[in-house]
Amino acid sequence: MSNTAEERATLLRLTAMGGRRNPEDLFGARMAIHGAFEATEVDSNRVCDLLISERSPLKESDCIRLEIVATLIEAEPEARAEQLFGLCEMAKMIAPW
Repeated sequence: MSNTAEERATLLRLTAMGGRRNPEDLFGARMAIHGAFEATEVDSNRVCDLLISERSPLKESDCIRLEIVATLIEAEPEARAEQLFGLCEMAKMIAPW
């Protein structure tokens, strides 16, 4: 069963908090993103590439992007796969650092 938009946003915010506490846990962050987008038909590998660094440590900008996406998902709770991916692309454009 797919996460609700609220659950997805919560998972992304928790991932951001975890990234700040333990920036070396890139694997954990990637798995949390995969979990957040599970059953949405979004390519979560591409989402990870958009939202977080390829190599540890996670940066503050990675955490900010996760929080931006969480906020956008809450604003568009009915978003489907291509729209969810578009929200992630938008977060990358807003916080490209």
